[in-house]
Amino acid sequence: MAESSSVESKPKKKSNSSGRPARPHRCSESSHRRLKKAEKTESSAPEKQPEPVVCPSPSSIEVNKVMIDDEIDFSPAFLPHRLQSSYAFWVLHGSRGERKTSWEDCLKYLVSFRTVEGFWASHQHMKAPSMLDGGSDYYLFKDDIKPTWEDENNVKGGRWLVCFEQAKREELDCAWTDLLIALIGEQFSESEYICGAAVSVGKKHKEDKISIWTRDATDDEMNLRIGTKMKTLLKIGDEQKMKYVVHKASSSRANSKLKTRLTIPSQQAKDYLTPFDLDD
Repeated sequence: MAESSSVESKPKKKSNSSGRPARPHRCSESSHRRLKKAEKTESSAPEKQPEPVVCPSPSSIEVNKVMIDDEIDFSPAFLPHRLQSSYAFWVLHGSRGERKTSWEDCLKYLVSFRTVEGFWASHQHMKAPSMLDGGSDYYLFKDDIKPTWEDENNVKGGRWLVCFEQAKREELDCAWTDLLIALIGEQFSESEYICGAAVSVGKKHKEDKISIWTRDATDDEMNLRIGTKMKTLLKIGDEQKMKYVVHKASSSRANSKLKTRLTIPSQQAKDYLTPFDLDD
């Protein structure tokens, strides 16, 4: 029996009826001109723009949480000092009149921590408040609370405010660090009523401010205890007034006069009015 050939037969080139290889198709000159004209007309026609997609505005700030403690290489023989609550740092750049975007777009989440070591790892890499541009803020809040008046934990609350002269900015930096240590170290027995703290760097010729935010603006007894503790921790003298302001009153004020609910030292008039300029 004859063996099959091991050489595969090559496909034959397609040929025309005369047996010659087929030539590539060529357009006639008139067809070529019509094709060019159609391409030119198509390219000159305006492109149809896609319909805009309208997305609903988010009701809250979406952030990618970065827990600094997960980045620290703790030694197996070293147990980190766990805090009772986790906290997060935030920063706000630029004063209200200078911002070209919404307030929430200017508010930036920085980092979270849940240990003493995580706090210092975060704090030592941040600029001191005195080094920020005028109109900027730092916030330290419990990790599940956003530093906005609209947050469900803040909406019914208010804040204690203390002013610092810009000429004494070193006092501002020390007071801010002391307050942070007191908050994370649970030196306030009313810690569960505290949402966080903020430091606001004033623009030129305006004062700097440090504040503590509380949950319930109507609980005067609780807020007075928190304010008194803040006064002691920051070594604030009686000549310097502390004011407690309700968030809702701040957001609805029509001028620079801010209605103050409580003061330390206390004022006899309940509705004490003061031209307390705020840029937050």
